[in-house]
Amino acid sequence: MNVWIWVVVAVAVRVLVWLAARDAGVFADMSQYHERALALLNTGTMPDALRGPGYPLALAAAYVTSLPPFDAARLMQALLGGVLTWTTARVAQQVGTGTGHGWAAAVVAVYPGLVLSSVYLMPEGLYTTLVMLVVWLVGSPDDQRAGRLWVRVMLGGALTGAALLTRSVGLALLPAMGAAVMTGRTVGESWLARVRALALGGTVMLAVVAPWLLFTTRVTGAPMLDTTSGLNLLIGNHPGATGRLEMDAVAALEDQHLRGAATPAEASRRAVAAGIGWAVRHPVDWLRVSWRKVQYLFGLEGREHVWVYSVGFFGNRASSVVAWWGAALLASFPLLCLAALAGLARGLAWQMPTVRALALLVVGTTALHVVSFGESRFHLPLIPALAVMAVSRAHVDQGRGVRVVRAAAAVIAVALVLTWLTQLPDALAALQALMAPDGWRTPRPY
Repeated sequence: MNVWIWVVVAVAVRVLVWLAARDAGVFADMSQYHERALALLNTGTMPDALRGPGYPLALAAAYVTSLPPFDAARLMQALLGGVLTWTTARVAQQVGTGTGHGWAAAVVAVYPGLVLSSVYLMPEGLYTTLVMLVVWLVGSPDDQRAGRLWVRVMLGGALTGAALLTRSVGLALLPAMGAAVMTGRTVGESWLARVRALALGGTVMLAVVAPWLLFTTRVTGAPMLDTTSGLNLLIGNHPGATGRLEMDAVAALEDQHLRGAATPAEASRRAVAAGIGWAVRHPVDWLRVSWRKVQYLFGLEGREHVWVYSVGFFGNRASSVVAWWGAALLASFPLLCLAALAGLARGLAWQMPTVRALALLVVGTTALHVVSFGESRFHLPLIPALAVMAVSRAHVDQGRGVRVVRAAAAVIAVALVLTWLTQLPDALAALQALMAPDGWRTPRPY
């Protein structure tokens, strides 16, 4: 299956969605990224540390073109969709056989959530592309790359730093990168050589991140990737926490815990202390909420799209268009998750450094959202990883290890299906409301 066809398809479908929604502006988080991109263009620096500089820098680079700013940003994100499709295919070649890499590319090219999100001025597309580039660089077992491990890990370290500057959840890349390097099969690389390569990659990563940490120390009072992470932890860990973002609760939490903080760093420390303190004092409640976070992280897609459409972002659309998009969003993630679990159960692929890296990426991302809160939009960066897992192949003995993994995959599949069935009635009710004649301008709660 020709991967380049899917690269073209990925760019084309994103361009079509962009052109169909060309009047869409920005609001909420999108406005924050847009404003910081303009600040970079006009002043050469970020105005604060509310958001990491990775995505604003990418937007600023797009804005220097002759296109209108929002058009330039969405064209950039369409092109990123093509890069992501190509990179996913390269990663899939490391773990699959036959046409599997083409199928993985096809999934990423047309996955509804990724396509629709490319219209939003949000960092998921850039972040996901950086993540898969790192996995491709450090996960390759090809003998032809022997003797170049340190080069690949250096490049992976630089891109990991860029991912951290784009989204702080990029911390999940660290164990993934370590596992891929230390368990790889590149010929001629000793254990000590792998340790040295990782140390070199870590040094490069720190060099990429260091200027931002110096900047945040100056403007906030402490080195930090952004000033939102502390509040995010508090949002997910307090007496009224539901496991996901409840916008009405944010102002009350800020007023109760952060009011009067002398610096953003102090506010972040207060938020972290309050969130951890609640979790320690109420471990049973914390466990209950943590499970809800996982359910929301791996839940049915659509909450953010429902909200965005209901406030007129896409304008008025035919009810049939809304219905088809809704059905595609609701069905795509369950089908992909089940295919990924089947791929892992089909043949224990843990010998493959790439699969280990992807699995740890999923686990690490999940853990970070258990620390904060879960939303289905946060699983979008895992879509390429799941697509690769779905096409993975490994021939192993039918021993106890295989049976354990298959049993675990079955348990996870059952838990996910029950979660999706529980969430489906609310999702269908929201979709039905959007299909009403005034659904596009009847705001729904996030």
